Amino acid sequence: MDSTQKAIPHSHSSHRGRLSRRSHGSFTLIELLIVVAILSILANLAIPSMQMALNRTRALAIISDFKAIESAATTFHSDNGRWPNRGQNGKEPPELSRYLKGEIGWNENGIIYRWQAAKKKAGWPCSIGVGAGLTVKTRDEVLRMMIEERWDRPLYKNRNQIMFIIEPCSR
Repeated sequence: MDSTQKAIPHSHSSHRGRLSRRSHGSFTLIELLIVVAILSILANLAIPSMQMALNRTRALAIISDFKAIESAATTFHSDNGRWPNRGQNGKEPPELSRYLKGEIGWNENGIIYRWQAAKKKAGWPCSIGVGAGLTVKTRDEVLRMMIEERWDRPLYKNRNQIMFIIEPCSR
């Protein structure tokens, strides 16, 4: 190389430029797109599993609530010789308050409980063969199926509700 020619610095070569960007911790667009694609695939696999686990947990909580209500109603029946009067949607029957002490949410997260007791005259729920029970209303069909799978006693099913039966109707 003679004195008239200047050496071209090699610091701007494409190879060194890539290395210097990497050393600063940045990623290429392709790398970011691959990471986003992998994360979206993992999310699509995990979300349905988590939804099923949530529904299983909710079904078990409803069954647990029913068992507590059943115990309170049975104790009331033993103490008074009759079942508590039919309740209102989403409200704890006053006769069961002494036994349940407000521990059950009767209207939470789209799930509504209603205490059912047949009157002496023929009518619902006696017309379906239930003397005492608890209606659970929910629009979540998967949740209703989960309850049915985990319950080992008779249930009455109608559109968006399930009735746990404590005592069949004596006709």
